[in-house]
This record gives sequence, C-alpha cells and structure tokens, in this order.
Amino acid sequence: MIRLLALLVSVLALSACQSPNSLRVEPESLLSSSNENISFKLSDSSSVDSIEGWISDDKPTSAVLSCLRRDSLCADVSDLLSQNGVSAVINGTSEEVSSVELIYDRVTARQCNMGLLGCSVSVNSVQMVTDRLQFVKPVLSGRQSAAKSVEDYNNYYGK
Repeated sequence: MIRLLALLVSVLALSACQSPNSLRVEPESLLSSSNENISFKLSDSSSVDSIEGWISDDKPTSAVLSCLRRDSLCADVSDLLSQNGVSAVINGTSEEVSSVELIYDRVTARQCNMGLLGCSVSVNSVQMVTDRLQFVKPVLSGRQSAAKSVEDYNNYYGK
C-alpha cells in the first residue's frame, strides 16, 4: 500500500513538471526592434526649421538626403544633421523637389514573468546595455570609446 501511494505521488509530481527549457528566459527574447522612416520635402527654409524641430525632439539613427550637393537647402540640412551627430548620406536626384528621410532604428526591452527561470538575470543583462542597438547591429570592429567606458564605470560606482 505504501509503495502504491509513493508511486502515485511520484507520477503526479512528474506529470506536473514542465521541461526546464520551456521555462527559461533568454535576453534576446526580451528585445523588440523596429525601423521607422520619416520623410520631409525640402521646398524652402521653413522645411529646414521643421526638420530641426523634429531632430531636437527625437534624434534619428541616420538620414538619407535626396538632393544635389550644390543646393543650399541640402547643404543647410546636411550641416544641421552633422551638428546633431546624425550620419547622413547624400544621394543625387534629378527631381525638382529635394527630400530628406530620417531613419529611426529602435530597440526596446519588454518585461518578463518573474516566475520563469533566468528572468532576473536576463532583465539585468538587457538593462545594463545603454545602447540597445548593439544587440541588433553590434559594432564589432569599430573604434572603442575610452571616454564612454570611463563614464559607464563612474556611473556604475556612483562617482
């Protein structure tokens, strides 16, 4: 009778268990990435002002200018983008009206169910990275920023 009861309890306990891999949370599963493109027509100086206002509110990842280099509006927008640290590519165009396309690459971190294995470690791993674009577009052989490393170190230790 005791053996039968022990066997029944064992079967019930094992049937309630799930695979450990189905409960595991990896840092990659907490990330969502999206791309957004915003276009502006360059018709007069007010369009440069609207682009400046847009950039001051939300800095884009990069920009594509479809205009001629000798066009004064194109030069103004190119200067504006470089002053704000936005990389821009100028594509020549045969159209009369020039345009600017601001490109936003966004990476966001989602919350996870804290009852899952590895959730706190995954959340901490994701939250420690300040530039989340490194998850989807890592700079593997780019120049390393010593100043940024020192800043991160000082922020971590509260200096």
